[in-house]
Amino acid sequence: MPITLNSLASLTLALVSGSPAPTHRDTKVSTATGQFQRIEQPLWSKLAVTGAGVGLVGLELWWFLPSCRKVQLR
Repeated sequence: MPITLNSLASLTLALVSGSPAPTHRDTKVSTATGQFQRIEQPLWSKLAVTGAGVGLVGLELWWFLPSCRKVQLR
């Protein structure tokens, strides 16, 4: 069963919606330097983002590469 774009978008939103977006008060900014502090991200979050990126690259390759072979010059 092929995965449609709607299914992929729904899955991505379902994975991401588990953690709410940070508000202005939640961001970690050092008052002395004005620089953002490094926040260690959970492993599942890194894997989800990497997996979504690899999946989208694979989707683009699947969409565009087979269509290149169908074109015939006369």
